[in-house]
Amino acid sequence: MTVNAAAATPTGSFTIAITGTSGATVRTTNASVTVNATNNSDFSLAISPANQSITAGKATSFTVTATPIGGFSLPINFVATTSDTSVGTSFSSNPAQPGSSVTLTVVTTASTPTSTVTINIVGTAGVVTHNTSATLSVTAPDFALSFNPAQVSVSRGQAGQFIVNIARSSFDGNVTVAAPNTTPLKIKLKQTSQSTTGTSVSFDFKVKKKAPQGPQQLVFTGTDSAGRVRTATLMLTIQ
Repeated sequence: MTVNAAAATPTGSFTIAITGTSGATVRTTNASVTVNATNNSDFSLAISPANQSITAGKATSFTVTATPIGGFSLPINFVATTSDTSVGTSFSSNPAQPGSSVTLTVVTTASTPTSTVTINIVGTAGVVTHNTSATLSVTAPDFALSFNPAQVSVSRGQAGQFIVNIARSSFDGNVTVAAPNTTPLKIKLKQTSQSTTGTSVSFDFKVKKKAPQGPQQLVFTGTDSAGRVRTATLMLTIQ
C-alpha cells in the first residue's frame, strides 16, 4: 500500500483504516501516518514596527506578516501574549493565509504601569510553528507648563497678562495653575490661581510705579487631580 500526500495536505498525524473482505468475512486494521512539512516548504513570521511608544489608556496597532516559503499554503493560526496582563490584543483576521498581513491591535488601560511590554506572537500551521515579538513602551499621561516667550520686559505702571501654556500628553484632566507671591515685587495680580482643562491660563497684572527695577524670576506651579506638580519660570525684567 502506497500513501501519497499532496502538496496541500496539512501537516499532522492521520489514521488510515484498512478493511479486508473475503465473502462474508470482514477484517479491519488501522495504520497511522505523520505528514511533515518538506524542507523547502515553510513560512516566516514578522511584525512591524518592532517597537512603539504609547500613553497608558490608549491603543495602537502592529502589522503581522506571514511569508510562504516553497509553496507553503496552510492557514496560519495566531496567538498573541503580553508580559503585562492589563494589555489586551486582537487580530483583524485569524487564521490567515501565507502571503497575507493581519493587523494586531494592542490596547492599554489607564492602570497599565509605565514600563516596556513585550508582545509575543506565535503562528502555527499544522506542526510548523514560528514566533516573532515586538516591544511597547508605555508612558503615563502628563502635562507641562511653559511661557512663550520665556523672557519679558515690562515698565513701571504697565498692565497686561501673563499667559501660562499647558502642553498635554494624552491628558485631558483639570490643571490648577498658581501664581507666585508678587507682593514684594510691587506687582498686583487680579488672579492668584486659575483652573482649566484647556491649553493655557492667563493672569492679569499691573506693575506698580514703585516696583523694583531689574530682572526677576516668577515661578508658576501647576497641579493636576492626581497630585502631579509641574512648574514654569518666567524671566521678568522691570524697567
